[in-house]
Order: sequence, then structure tokens, then C-alpha cells
Amino acid sequence: MAMEFTVATMAAAASLAITMAMVAIMANTMEVITDTAAIMVNTMEVITDTTTTTATMAASLAVTTATMATINGAHHGMFNKCK
Repeated sequence: MAMEFTVATMAAAASLAITMAMVAIMANTMEVITDTAAIMVNTMEVITDTTTTTATMAASLAVTTATMATINGAHHGMFNKCK
């Protein structure tokens, strides 16, 4: 009787150890998921910043193009007056 009780106690202890290890793994998994979510938020922030930068560059290009057109028009106008 004592032997069966000892075996049952050892089996229960082993089962508890396995369960505790699984809980630890689940906690680590949740930490990884949380870290991944934070990375995704940072990635979205980078995408937003890149989009804003691209829009700013497009606006800058439009201003540069308009300036070049103005300079080109003034340049041709100046030469036309010189003739």
C-alpha cells in the first residue's frame, strides 16, 4: 500500500512539474506576443513617417518644378528681349 502511495505521489509531483513548465512556456509565449505587438506598432509608425516624408518630397518636387518652369520662362523671355 505504501509503495502504491509513493508511486502515485511521485507521478503527481512529476505531473505538477510538467504543468508548471508549461505555464512558464505560456508566460514566455505571451511575452513574445507582447513584444511582437510592440514591434508592429513601431513598424506602423515608421510606415506613417515614411508616407509623410514621401508626401513632403512630392510637395518639394512640385515647388522645384514650378520654380524651374518660372526660371525657364524668365530665361527665354530675357533672350527674346535681347534679340
